[in-house]
Amino acid sequence: MKNQCAFIQYLPKNKHAHYGIKKFEVFDSKTNYIMYIELYSGNDYLKGDPPPFTEKVIIPKMEKSNLLAKYYHVFLDQFYTKVPLSKKRLDRKTYMTGTVNKNSKYLCKSVTSAKLEAKESIYFRREETLLVGFRQKATRKPVYILTTACHAEDKLIKSKKGLESIKPIVIDKYNQYMGGVDVSDKSIYHTSCSRMTSKYWKKLFFNFIDIYLFSANVLYVANTNKPLARKDSLVAIVDSLATPEPQPAVGPVGDCGDQHQITHLPRQLLRFCEVCSAKGIQKKSRY
Repeated sequence: MKNQCAFIQYLPKNKHAHYGIKKFEVFDSKTNYIMYIELYSGNDYLKGDPPPFTEKVIIPKMEKSNLLAKYYHVFLDQFYTKVPLSKKRLDRKTYMTGTVNKNSKYLCKSVTSAKLEAKESIYFRREETLLVGFRQKATRKPVYILTTACHAEDKLIKSKKGLESIKPIVIDKYNQYMGGVDVSDKSIYHTSCSRMTSKYWKKLFFNFIDIYLFSANVLYVANTNKPLARKDSLVAIVDSLATPEPQPAVGPVGDCGDQHQITHLPRQLLRFCEVCSAKGIQKKSRY
């Protein structure tokens, strides 16, 4: 896939392919509905405005998705979570929660440098922004989360396996609503229509078809009392699109008999219709 296309990027950490296409996606965390997609084009994407990369990515995507100034709660991973971004989001009436790198700027050093024990949490609030540090096990590193929507409180949480543990509320919400992109990618992978090809535009075409079908299935399930399984609904869509439509009759309109073979004369030649002549009617035709 290596060529002069701006969308194709070098991915050194990707094991199965070092070249690929990056895209930004905005998801509804509850329904996994894909609301906005934009391709990343490298240096062309970074030209123009001076704001940091994270602000140039997140805020414009929210504006194009018509989600700003509506007090929505946005969940991010640590690549996009920054303190200045959280303040700008709050100014635009939008809440934000996301994991943050401990070496990121403007974080409280007393929190990031604290040695936490297992099941221990630490909080630090500056104005509307709350920094949370939590260590689940002694064998794991602490996790740091930045939020403008939650308050400092621990609660008893019961896992799917029935295990109970005390965690910060923001950790529970992050685990509950983060990961919509992974869920959709996993669902699309099992019912993908993609084909093996070296043409990047074909890969994009098939991927967009998968995304559209996935989003259509989300809307179908949300508005149907007894929806079909996703695979059955996809088969029904394919059958409806592949069903041939009735073709209009070709040739002159009229009763010419079952044995009359209709053929189109070359150029603009005209002939008398034999069937019509037998009925006493002289009619010229190109058939």
